[in-house]
Amino acid sequence: MVWEIEAAYDGRYSPGVRHPEESPDHDAGRGGQSFFDGVVQLLKEGRPLRHPERMPTTGRIPKPRKRFYAVMRMMDQLGVTEELRDFIEKWEPGVHEFFPIRLIAKSTGEEMPVTYHILNVCNRIPSIVLDEELLRIERIGEGPDARHFWFRRSGKDPLPVFSRDAIGGRHIWRDDGSPARIFASDAFVEAMEEAGFKGWDKVCHYDEV
Repeated sequence: MVWEIEAAYDGRYSPGVRHPEESPDHDAGRGGQSFFDGVVQLLKEGRPLRHPERMPTTGRIPKPRKRFYAVMRMMDQLGVTEELRDFIEKWEPGVHEFFPIRLIAKSTGEEMPVTYHILNVCNRIPSIVLDEELLRIERIGEGPDARHFWFRRSGKDPLPVFSRDAIGGRHIWRDDGSPARIFASDAFVEAMEEAGFKGWDKVCHYDEV
C-alpha cells in the first residue's frame, strides 16, 4: 500500500520559517519571478532543481527554541534534520536533493544549533491508476509533451489506487498527475515511525494493484 505524507502544520513542529530571499527585491535575480514561482513551485516538480542557485541558505524562525524535530515545514516541503537526511539516503541513495538551511531566531539573531535540509523529492512517476470513474482527469497538450492532472470527483467516492508495477520498488515519490503531493511506501513509513522521527503526518492510505 501507499501513504501520502506531509510536514505537520502544528506550531510545535513548524514554528514558521521565512527566508530573506522572499522579498520582491530579489525577483530580478529569479528572472523576474516571485519567490513562490521561482523557488517554492519548482520544489513540487519531482525533478532536480533547474535553478539550485536560487535556494536560500538561511531561514528565520520567530524566536529561539530548544527542541527540534526531525521534520519542519519549510516552503511547503519537508525540511529534514541531518539524521533524517541520512535515513532517506539509505533507502534511496543519490536520488533526491537536500538543500541545507541554517535557522536564525528573528527576535535575537541567534543561530540555532541544528541544520535542516529542504528535501527535493526527485522521483516523479505515473504511479496512479487513471480510473475515469473515480477521478476527474484534465489532459493538457498532445504528444510527448502532453500532461495530465487528476482530482478526486468526490470525497465520498472510493480512493484511487496505485500501480505496483509503475512504482517499481520506489519508496518516496511524486505522481505525474499530482506532483504537489508526496507519496511513500508502507515499508518506508513504517521505518520512519519505528525510528521515532516526528514532525510529519500521514494524510491518506491507498491500495496498490
